[in-house]
Amino acid sequence: MSSRLRALQIKDCQALKEFVLFENNDKFKTEQRSWAPSLTKLILLGCPHLEVLKPLPPSTTCSELLISGVSTLPYMEGSSGEKIRIGNIDEYEDDDFDYTSDELRTLDDKILMFPNLKNLKSMVIHGCRNLSSISLKGFSYLVSLTSLEIRNCEKLFASDEMPVHTLEDVAPANCRAFPSLECLSIDSCGIVGKWLSLMLQHAPCLDELYLSSREEENSEEEENPEEEDNSVSNHSSSSEDTSSGNSDDRLARDGPSHIPLNLISPLKRITIKRCPHQTFNWGKEGVSGFTSLEKLIILDSPDLLSSLVHTNGRWFLPNSLGKLKINGHSKKTLQPCFPSDITSLKKLKGLQFLGSLRHLTVHKCPDLPPYLESFSRQGYTLLPRLETLCIDDPSVLTTSFCRHLTSLQHLKLTWLEEVRLTDEQEQALVLLKSLQELQFNRCSALVDLPAVLHNLPSLKSLKNELSLQALKLQNIYYCIM
Repeated sequence: MSSRLRALQIKDCQALKEFVLFENNDKFKTEQRSWAPSLTKLILLGCPHLEVLKPLPPSTTCSELLISGVSTLPYMEGSSGEKIRIGNIDEYEDDDFDYTSDELRTLDDKILMFPNLKNLKSMVIHGCRNLSSISLKGFSYLVSLTSLEIRNCEKLFASDEMPVHTLEDVAPANCRAFPSLECLSIDSCGIVGKWLSLMLQHAPCLDELYLSSREEENSEEEENPEEEDNSVSNHSSSSEDTSSGNSDDRLARDGPSHIPLNLISPLKRITIKRCPHQTFNWGKEGVSGFTSLEKLIILDSPDLLSSLVHTNGRWFLPNSLGKLKINGHSKKTLQPCFPSDITSLKKLKGLQFLGSLRHLTVHKCPDLPPYLESFSRQGYTLLPRLETLCIDDPSVLTTSFCRHLTSLQHLKLTWLEEVRLTDEQEQALVLLKSLQELQFNRCSALVDLPAVLHNLPSLKSLKNELSLQALKLQNIYYCIM
């Protein structure tokens, strides 16, 4: 029967203790092969006394697997080739079955038939409160696994000492526990720094890392756009306001986690939240050495931010960075900067912390003016020391943000499509009393220079990188001081 059986479903068999198909034997253990090679559907529900002594899934072609209320196994749902969930999955809770997984202590080859999961792409381990270790050797069989999410496993990797079997698992030089892993998410777990470093070392293809010491209701990507303005003011609070009383901040208390050299190139997204004691050994170049990094979010993790900032407050970021969101650090000492003028920054939260920023270039950001205006309505004085501003949207001139740029000396307007500035924009330009240089770059449609240039007392230079033939020359005399 085991070789031909395609579907097996057992429900509400309260008295069932044994089933011949699930009994263990030495032959299976030595050969490590599928014990039901044709089984594509296995459902076991509400059998509290049934002993399943063979690992799951039973075959590489199992497309439907659902285990709940079985004493020897945790809750499991998924398939051999797509996604498997293990443990307490809140959205699947049901009064009829026991979904708890408190007895699961080790996720190894007694629970999972790892060779049958070589096509698995995603795994979620959730709510296994007594789970203390996983088999790194077993995970090395999951050559197609690209996403691993571990949540609410309080004891997982919490010990400072590594078991002997773990060291033996990773001893071979060519052993990779997570050979194809691209996304690693660890939330509300007890993992300490040395364990995290080991996992990262064995994930050479990782491009997204998410760490949090306390589970949150909504992920970063699910934020409500309508609440964007409110989130700006909320993120200015100190880490003590959000992390006080948090008993689940064990992440990496044993010392800084090490980011191995194999991850410096591929990592694209890093999110670290509510890890007040977390620090990383980023290498001599810090986070600027991660040349592929596109998103960096660090919230309520003051020690981590402090470890990234040099003694003079400068924090070098990679030019590839497109999104930056931070809080929990003094705005007087934090000075984010890029190695060169050309960056990929597209989204920035926590702008009020950039009090020392002197040069800002913004291109193709149509939502910037209302965003800056929202800051002004909340009472923020942004970028008070800004000296150079390069923009391609003259409407920024009319915002409260631009009116308070009392240190601005150089203004560069690029790629303007209008023939002239509006009257409102010209009047706003007059408020820049410290402006010394005004430059138009690649503004082929521009016909008239601003008629109020003579009202700029500090203006010394007017530049236009295109030919002046298109301009009405009678306006130029205003620039002669």
